Amino acid sequence: MKKIDEGLMRKYLDREMARGFKGEKWEKYFRGKIAWLVELTDGTIYAIEKENIETRFCFGESGYDFDDAMNAADRARTDEEWFKAENLKKIDNKLDLLEKKGKERGVWHIGDDLFLAPDADVVEDFYTIRYWSFDESKYRRIEREDRDRLIEGYKLVREDFSKRIDNYLKRYGLSKVYSWTYWRDA
Repeated sequence: MKKIDEGLMRKYLDREMARGFKGEKWEKYFRGKIAWLVELTDGTIYAIEKENIETRFCFGESGYDFDDAMNAADRARTDEEWFKAENLKKIDNKLDLLEKKGKERGVWHIGDDLFLAPDADVVEDFYTIRYWSFDESKYRRIEREDRDRLIEGYKLVREDFSKRIDNYLKRYGLSKVYSWTYWRDA
């Protein structure tokens, strides 16, 4: 993976330090949690955080679908492709939002979160905002050039995370996966 531009990292760290996080300990923390930084056309720095590899999966059942839940839990413990896809789902959803859905409806952001323009009752994916409470002054619409920059950033992060998952699977396989079912109606 490419190395994050140090000048951009410094701007990001200065932004975080201005929020009250001071000292080397905090700087190390923020450097460690960032996978990639994207500077938008207005100078806003959008931080893409590193993802953690998820190894715990639970599946709810209501009695009539007990077999389905058991099969899903078993699949989580035995299917490496499912494991990889499930771990990449969050990044893939954001890429889908930026590449496909964003072209149709427009993507907005506040801080480092993305969401679709609220032309429906509930905004999809990362925020649940009712359209009647949507205040455009708090949010910024992501234009085409910024969306392309974000797509490039998320693709780099996805590629790196995919390699991390592959290395994890080579080292541990699915031996550390813990999956279970629970009764949803209790």
